[in-house]
Order: sequence, then structure tokens, then C-alpha cells
Amino acid sequence: MDKELIRIIKAVDCHMQFKHHVPLYMIDITDSKGYWRNKNKCNPATCGSPLHGCIGNEDGIHHTMTYYDNYRGADGRFKSIYSSWKLIKQATDDGILTDKIIENIVNEDKI
Repeated sequence: MDKELIRIIKAVDCHMQFKHHVPLYMIDITDSKGYWRNKNKCNPATCGSPLHGCIGNEDGIHHTMTYYDNYRGADGRFKSIYSSWKLIKQATDDGILTDKIIENIVNEDKI
């Protein structure tokens, strides 16, 4: 597997774990640029989201999460803030990445 893809997966996982307390393999990538969706529904009793006050959200919802790259690359030039999302989405759509592969990449340093 491409080293750049592994580096990006680890960076996105780090962001998701620090900001949302969810590892990347527990998140589905969406078709909307920069967005991921939690695979598990939240517990409305402990979630605290105001969305649970809306009709139809009483049972818990799949929260969405975002990740955007810095708008400047290592060379200082402008780049797409969606470049990591696009690379992971393409690899997922091509069947290169699965939840198990992402879990192994994320956990390989923790062994």
C-alpha cells in the first residue's frame, strides 16, 4: 500500500480520535466532500446534541464529522482542502481500503 495513503489515514484517524473520540475504522466516508459518518448511533440520553429535540431523532442518530486539510501544501502552494478525503474515498471505492485494513493501519503502532 502507498506510504502517502498510510500517512493520510493516520493523520485523519488522529484528528477523529482527538476531536470526536472515534477511531477512523468506526466511521464511514460519505459522498459529501470532507464528511464522514459515525457507524454507530449515539445514545440520546448521554449525547447532549440539540438535534435530539427534533422529530424523528429521538432514537439516536449517526453523527457526521469533518476533516479538512491545510489549504497550503508542504511546498507552500495552495491545494485542495479535500485532498485527504478524495484519496481515502477513491481507495475505498476501488476496494483497496476496508474497515479491517484501516483498523490494522491505525493500530499497528500500538502493538
